[in-house]
Amino acid sequence: MSTSSNTTHHSCASTVTLCEAFWWTQRYQWLLRNGYRLQSNHNPVLDEKTRPKRSNNHSDPEREYVNYGTRLTDGKEVVLKRLTSPEDEQELALLDFLSQEPLASDARNHCVPVLDTLLVPGDENTVVIVMPLLHSLGDAKLETIGDAVELFHQLFEGVQFLHDYRIAHRDISYGNVMYETCRGRTRYYLIDFGLSRCYDLGSSPLEIHHEGTDFSVPEFSTLQPYDPFPVDVYCLGNFLRHEFLETRTGFAFLRPLVQSMTQAESLRRPDIATAFKHLKALTRDLPPRKLKSRSRQVDVKKRWSILSLAAALLQLILQLILTLVFHWVPNARKILASWDSAKITAEHFAEPRRKPRWTDGVDIILYFCLGP
Repeated sequence: MSTSSNTTHHSCASTVTLCEAFWWTQRYQWLLRNGYRLQSNHNPVLDEKTRPKRSNNHSDPEREYVNYGTRLTDGKEVVLKRLTSPEDEQELALLDFLSQEPLASDARNHCVPVLDTLLVPGDENTVVIVMPLLHSLGDAKLETIGDAVELFHQLFEGVQFLHDYRIAHRDISYGNVMYETCRGRTRYYLIDFGLSRCYDLGSSPLEIHHEGTDFSVPEFSTLQPYDPFPVDVYCLGNFLRHEFLETRTGFAFLRPLVQSMTQAESLRRPDIATAFKHLKALTRDLPPRKLKSRSRQVDVKKRWSILSLAAALLQLILQLILTLVFHWVPNARKILASWDSAKITAEHFAEPRRKPRWTDGVDIILYFCLGP
């Protein structure tokens, strides 16, 4: 039964892949006339033997609406994304809004820009948007603490920019953060606005659909409507926790910020403006030597192995101490057998409202070892 199901799924995925590839191949010449050349594996002029095989970037059927090419005017590498209404209508409207002036030139805008929008001939419900080709965050050279701090500042700035315009991204995650390097400076971007929404000023935004790639969001564990803006804050804090605080050295200073941003109760989380101020306060006092220091990946499995070894060693030491006590203190077994707990209670806690002192513990240990 399982084998049949898997085979069916694979067959459907292959069909989707072939259909999407054919869609792009059919429009190769049209895109060429509009100033964009697709990768040569979509060139219909080449026969099957001379056409390059498709790269792994296109092997996922869920990403077949995205393709890659070159802008003919300057040779710039671009991404082409096919959007269809009404499914992608909100994403297209948001990207168009964020790519218009004065928002497009706002330095706080870290949303992937739309360079061009092409209306597909013969299909009034479909458009192709052109965006710059960005790099995965995994390829970024975050060699020092300072490099990562720059990433944090740009991300918080970008999310605050969105929230200022009442836009919730709703899917902030590692895979939706990318970058490009221009003139020696790295600029980070948020991508994938398929789940994003823009809300009216003064309204109380409520969502009921549990969407996104971070399934640890506390609001998703209930069926109650939720505010998407605190969810953005949670996802951003969770990104810091999983990608830096818990997996790389040198980021302990993020702990209070991450804890506040990932609280279970959404009303207790700070808004993005407050969280950004907190981040600035935490990073402002970092000494230059700290910022220039290198961060390395933490081996989580090795860390747990060391903790387990330490716990086992502590248990062994305690057992050894107890063995020595029973061996060298003649009264130990007798005292344990006839221990009058009421006597200790009466002696040390006769005053009900008196707070216990650390010396109480010492007295009790001496009572066990030496007797009354």
